[in-house]
Parts: sequence; structure tokens; C-alpha cells
Amino acid sequence: MRAALAVLLALSGAASAAADSDRFATLRAMPVQEGGRIKPLDTFAREAARRITGARAFGGDTVKGLDAVEWMVAVWASPEAWRGERIVRVADAEVRAQAGLPRDRERFSFDELIANERFLAAAEEAGAAEQSGAALTSAQQGTVRLYGDLSLFSAIAAGDAPKVAAGGPDGAWLSLRELGASAGEPKERLAALLSAYRASDPSATEVAASELRASLGSLQPVDEGAPVRLGREVRYNRVKPFRAAWMLYVVAFLALVTTLSLPSRVLGGLGLGLLGAGFAVQTWGFVLRALIAERAPVANMYETIVFASWGAVLFALVFEALHGTRLFAACASALSVGFLLLADSVPIFDAAIDPLAPVLRDNFWLSSHVLTITLGYAALLLALALG
Repeated sequence: MRAALAVLLALSGAASAAADSDRFATLRAMPVQEGGRIKPLDTFAREAARRITGARAFGGDTVKGLDAVEWMVAVWASPEAWRGERIVRVADAEVRAQAGLPRDRERFSFDELIANERFLAAAEEAGAAEQSGAALTSAQQGTVRLYGDLSLFSAIAAGDAPKVAAGGPDGAWLSLRELGASAGEPKERLAALLSAYRASDPSATEVAASELRASLGSLQPVDEGAPVRLGREVRYNRVKPFRAAWMLYVVAFLALVTTLSLPSRVLGGLGLGLLGAGFAVQTWGFVLRALIAERAPVANMYETIVFASWGAVLFALVFEALHGTRLFAACASALSVGFLLLADSVPIFDAAIDPLAPVLRDNFWLSSHVLTITLGYAALLLALALG
């Protein structure tokens, strides 16, 4: 328990220290509306960076060395320059071949792609096929995704995304560009921020970011709980608890597997302590994710994989308390390392927190039936590892 508490305190302290030295701390937690829910700008920026630059192993969400939120500010400050940067990843060889793009590289600029007539024609054809309900080829699916990513970048550069304040008719959320046309103060605050950023003045940038956040906040619906919820999501994004958990599980496995052939109370205790610490960090991550999503975190493949690994460790800790063989703990730690590495490094497992699909919009069944079934998967996986 002491090890788990120390890890949790260290992670929380690291996140707080990073936030204290962050020029964009207030802007990072600013609520925006996108993807069917209210989320912090930090989350929107990270998701946009991953989409446009290509999902990378271990959740990389920086752009040319810039944090995602700073990258968004940089795009607002110099949109023409960023349209010429080769940051758009086209990993699908079929899409590149269809558009006549060079085979020897995967990264292209926005300007290169929108000037490519073959790509635009392929995107128009694929879009028409999608609207008609026809089955798309893999190349067409990739072309549609790429066109969507380019549209997102174009919207960010123009100030059309994300929606930042409810200043429209009937409380509709508006973008920075829309606010600039109707409200003087947000436009002035944004101009001050971009001017300070172009001048590379960190202190002026921090002040301007805070003033822009305050200005936009006056146009947003009053929600006393929003700062806590949004701050919680920013902390979740920064700490990446599931990554911290698999790192602890790796060391736990090495210690525990050694005790199977060379009995050692010290290594055994260390292994169990690290396993408990990893379990505590993973549990903390689940609690944060459930509070952010306001539902049980088992609504997609990413969450299912992470929860199944958590369940396997839970069962192992119970069996270790009953039998003390270290075999259950060693198997569960190895299993969890594999599953959490898979979730963290394979781009197809999208970690984004999205609204529930209609079939799952019942918190009772999601929290009871789906959790129970997933715990059954966890027990099966632990049995498989033991076998």
C-alpha cells in the first residue's frame, strides 16, 4: 500500500508541477464543444494532433516537438506557414498510389494534398459512394478519412474549430471566427495572445491566454462543476495512468517470475508491492475515466482491453491473498503488460472518450451486464495464462 500511495502522489505531483509551469494552463482547461460532448481544449487538441499527424505508438500527440495546445495556438498565429508543413501522415500505400503521391514518404503538407487533383477526384468519388450506401474499398475508406483530417486542419487554421463559447442564438456554441465577427472582446484577446506568441514572449503569452479564457468564459453557460470536471480530464491526459500501470507491471513481473525458481521473500514482497501499485494506478485511471465519461469505462475495444487486464490483476491479488504462491501474480502481471502495451501502442485502439452508441445508452446495463461479462473475460485470460 505504501508503494501504491507513493506512486499516486508522485503522479499527481508531476501533473501539478507541469501545470504550474505551463503557459497555456488556463487555456488548456477551457471547455469546448466537439464530438457530441463538452471537453477541455487540451483533449480536442490532442485528438486533432493524432488524427492529422497520424496515430503513433504510445499515444504520441505532439506536432514537430510542440505540445498539442501550443501547436493549435501556433496554427492560429501562422496558418499559412503550417499549411506548408509536411505534418499530414498518409500511411496507406493504396491511398498514396491512388492519388499519385510519392511512394518513398508518408508525410505531406496540407497545400500539397489539396492541390493534388487526383486526390480530390478520388475523395469526391469515395464521398459520393459513401452517401449512396455503396461498400467502399479500403483505399476509398482511407481517402475519406484523409479528406476528413484535412477538413479538420482547415477548420482549425480558419478558427472554425472547435466551438468555444455559447454565444449564438438559442445558446448555440460558436467558433473563434464566428465570435470575432460578433463580439469585440474575444477578438481583441485572441489577437493579443497571437501577437505575444509570435513575439516569443512567454510571460505575455501566459497573461494573454488567461485573459482570452476569462473573456470566453463570460460567454459560456454557468456550470459550477465544469472546472473540476475539465481539470480532471486534463490531469488524465497528462498523467496517462494506464501507461504508468504497465511500466509498474513490467518490473513486478520480473521480480515475481524470479521468485518462481529462486524463492526470495524480498523479491516476492517487492513484486507484490509493485503489482499492487500498478493496480492502484490503473484503478485511479479507471475512476478518472468513468468520472470524465459519466459512465462505466467499457464502451469500446480500448476500454475493454484495459478493463480485462485490470480484472485479471484483481483476481490474482485475491488468489494470492488466499494461497500466496506468487504464480497468480506473475501470470497476471505478464498478461496485463501485454494487454496494456497493446492498448497503448496499436493505433486502431482509439483511446478517445466518445459519447455512447445508442445501443449502450443505459448506464444500468452497461455498469452491470457489460462489466460482468468483461470480468468473465478477465478470469478466462488469467486461467489461460496459468495454463
